[in-house]
Amino acid sequence: MTKLEMLNLQLEAAKETVRMIEEKIASESPQRTVVVEWSENTGFKDGETFITKEEISEINKRFAYLNEGINKLNNYGYDKTKFTIRENNEVIYTGRYDLGDYSKFTTLEDHILGSLKMNKEFNHIADEEYQEWLTFINSVFN
Repeated sequence: MTKLEMLNLQLEAAKETVRMIEEKIASESPQRTVVVEWSENTGFKDGETFITKEEISEINKRFAYLNEGINKLNNYGYDKTKFTIRENNEVIYTGRYDLGDYSKFTTLEDHILGSLKMNKEFNHIADEEYQEWLTFINSVFN
């Protein structure tokens, strides 16, 4: 066996090791998803699921865009939208965003963080639990 052939074998073995490590990391990392369960707004499809950071960033912007558009046209009310955040298919957070209700929140992330802050201010959740939720929400959207 030539030196070049031996180096190629070592390189292939190293690539296989890296692939196996990446698979192990991926299997141990929680998969977080945002799901629009249903919406009165045609800007979403029922069951629409966002998995990657890019997709979650896109849904965050879409909530802001639709909310702003409805607020400008608001002769008819608001569009109820139910969403869930899941980790490895287990529902961790469920909420409803009323698009066009003139709230100060724009993105889905702002809406969730605002709800958490309000719960903390009214002593519905303890400081430690609030911090845990902040960490979780930040890990989903950032």
